[in-house]
Parts: sequence; C-alpha cells; structure tokens
Amino acid sequence: MSTFGRRGAPRDLGSVSVEFVLLLPMLLALIGLVVGGARVWWTRTGVQQLASSAARAASIARTAGEARATAESLVRGDAVNSDLRCMAGWPRTTIDTSGFAAPLGTPARVTVRVSCTVPLSDLLLPGLPGSFLVEADAQSPLDRYRMRRP
Repeated sequence: MSTFGRRGAPRDLGSVSVEFVLLLPMLLALIGLVVGGARVWWTRTGVQQLASSAARAASIARTAGEARATAESLVRGDAVNSDLRCMAGWPRTTIDTSGFAAPLGTPARVTVRVSCTVPLSDLLLPGLPGSFLVEADAQSPLDRYRMRRP
C-alpha cells in the first residue's frame, strides 16, 4: 500500500476534522440567531394579540369604566396564560375610551396600547443584561347605534 492512502495525499488527512472545528462555532451562532429572532418575533406577536383582544373586549362594554376594567383584566390574564414576562411584572396598558362620549350614530372607537419591557435574558441567553421594549396598538370600533355612556 502506498503512503497516499485510499483518499488522497497525506496532507489531506484530518482536514475534515479541522473544517468541522472551524465551522462549528459559526453554525451554533447561526442557530442561536435564528432561535433568538424567533423568540423576539413570538414576543412581538403575543403583545400585538394582547392589544387586539383588549381593544375588542373594551369595544363591547357599555361604559368607559367597564371598558377599561375589562381590557386591563384581559391583558393581565392573557399575559399570564401566554407566559409573557415583563420586567414590571405586568404589561402596561393604556386605553383611550374617549369614543364613548361620542353621540349615537357617529363613528367612534376604542384604542388600546400594550407595552412590555422584556429582559434579554428571557429572549436570547440566560444572564444576558439589558431589556427589549415591545409595544403594540390596536383599535376596535364601537357600535354606532348601541347605547353607551362615558
């Protein structure tokens, strides 16, 4: 048998192992980037769903006070169910119920803004310092001809 072996010259022996060792960190970084991006997207989508659900629930209420209470309750409950962890404990909810003061027959709406500051250690790597602000707005129309009170 020659000194070249079956697969080629002796200088090629072990090159696959070296290539694997060099490419492995880049492959792991790429996988980490994809997973981190997916977690950020999932968090943004969750906050947008919270805002949409809260706006819809508030638009069904009869009074502005009931709309605020319903929307805030829904955001807190859904945040717990979806395992959304904000640094302040709960997502911050801002509700504009000025549409309840509009006279019957005129278009009006309820606007809800949900914001949550998420620690980067929850999104990307455990122990990573910093945070990421996620905000979403949603509007839902009030029924024009349904009695409403401010």
